[in-house]
Amino acid sequence: MRQMASLEYMFLVRELEGLAGERLEKFVHFGGKSFRLKIGGTDIAIDAPARANMTKYIADSPKTPTDFCLQVRSRIEGALLKGVRQHEADRVIYFELEKAGEKFTLVFEMFSGGNCILVGGEGKILNVLVQEEWKDRALKPKQDYKFPQTAIPKSGMLDAKSIVSGKYISSCLSRLPIGTMYTNEALARCAIDQKTPASSLAGSEIARLEGVLHQIAGTCASTVYFDSGGKAIEFSTTGLALKASATKAYGSLSEAADEYYLQNPLASISEEQKAQTERLEKLIAMEKSQLEAIGRLEAQAAQLSVAGRKILENLGLVEQCIEFAAKNDEAGAQAKKFCTALCKSGKLSVDRKKGRLEIELD
Repeated sequence: MRQMASLEYMFLVRELEGLAGERLEKFVHFGGKSFRLKIGGTDIAIDAPARANMTKYIADSPKTPTDFCLQVRSRIEGALLKGVRQHEADRVIYFELEKAGEKFTLVFEMFSGGNCILVGGEGKILNVLVQEEWKDRALKPKQDYKFPQTAIPKSGMLDAKSIVSGKYISSCLSRLPIGTMYTNEALARCAIDQKTPASSLAGSEIARLEGVLHQIAGTCASTVYFDSGGKAIEFSTTGLALKASATKAYGSLSEAADEYYLQNPLASISEEQKAQTERLEKLIAMEKSQLEAIGRLEAQAAQLSVAGRKILENLGLVEQCIEFAAKNDEAGAQAKKFCTALCKSGKLSVDRKKGRLEIELD
């Protein structure tokens, strides 16, 4: 099992652009970072950070939607899809939506641990699956959503000459945001060893390498590779110099990815998702408990505030009652008489053994 490369997301977005004008009929969250979108009659499987593709293999929706699912669903279900985009050449795809005149952006970050963010029309984060914070950006509700910084812009994603150094050529090319599998394929087609120092290559060799990279990125010829037992072991957008017992061409990248991921379940990611879901549920329970505690404390504070004002308004009376409770025998005759009358009326209660005094103030 592997994660999809930036180049593959570029082709995927081209496939998804055909759905523009359709409505988001379903937003399903399976827990962890697994989602399904149904746009028009098309289902899209998203398992962050591993893959996103149109799928024909539909899992049953959870009987109980997650809180995140309910929050997002209430905002965008039924929204019109205006477009699907990829941020630069990064592993970030987003769906531009509109509902009742309000604009939304549903973002899937498919790098690192993966994430899902719903952004409002003014660029503020409305909902985020996993709250995170870095030096240059924060993924938290009410914050401005910022795309991750791009090391190499899309315009330079195939510019091999810009990253040439004394390192191995394979290491240099890995900086290009298209995927190591594809840069290594370009080296193989040019008969350049991966451990060749990049600075030792002639300008003509670098130019040829760039030409091959443009060929790979220019056409999608989706292929799945199978081992001798018939199991899918890889898929790609182009023919690979890969040892395989059989290959099969597919009409779209989504079809090829669907076949590969069907036979290579996301076991390791599922375990991570399970652990993250458990942590999320614990955090939600803790938040609920804390909110309840805050509510109780606020109610107590309100009561104490009222009591404090009453005490200040009747400070002389309170001081007499405290003096009476603390030293009954030495209390002034007038205070003693006054407090005794309060005790008889039930407005003053004194328990000297426990050191407790209760007074009712009008």
